[in-house]
Amino acid sequence: MNILVYDLCYFVNLLTLLYLWVFPSSKILFTVCYTLSHGPLAFAIVLWRNSLVFHSLDKVTSLFIHMYPPLTLFTLRWLLPVELQRESYPAIVDIGSSLHTKTAILYSVVFYLIWQLLYYAFIVYGRREKVSRGLRATSYTWLLADKNGFVFRLIQKFGFDGSVEGRGRYKLLFYFLLQFGYMLLSILPVCLWYYRNM
Repeated sequence: MNILVYDLCYFVNLLTLLYLWVFPSSKILFTVCYTLSHGPLAFAIVLWRNSLVFHSLDKVTSLFIHMYPPLTLFTLRWLLPVELQRESYPAIVDIGSSLHTKTAILYSVVFYLIWQLLYYAFIVYGRREKVSRGLRATSYTWLLADKNGFVFRLIQKFGFDGSVEGRGRYKLLFYFLLQFGYMLLSILPVCLWYYRNM
């Protein structure tokens, strides 16, 4: 299988690296990285059935890509002493002991939609020939190839697989909405997990 280099996990990894090395004072970037990494990425470890299989480069890479941001940000938030947070990552100290839920969700949704627009422009539209010929693997094609998977069965149940006349053309839109709903549901508890008396 080709590497899924344009999916959300790579985008969050990039944002995390930008936060760590370029914008450690950005409360917005820290909030987005924290919520998206502890929400969709952390849950994706289970959903994508990531496993630590040392003899499989694909499995080790996939696990690392999904685990790196949550583990890094967890370490910065919970294990790094406050003095070092203040010195190296001031956004964590500036945010305080709790994320403001509405703001965290708003920032995360904005960054998610930016990624989704880029994904559509460069992958769904820009690489459509390669995707349709199976030369470019995406989460969309991979999940729909699994005939026993939850996403395939849900798309089939609502008739977006073409079984109901006229609905087949909305399959991609339905998938994007399903993915957006997954992202929202997975980031809701993150603000509660973040809370701690400092």
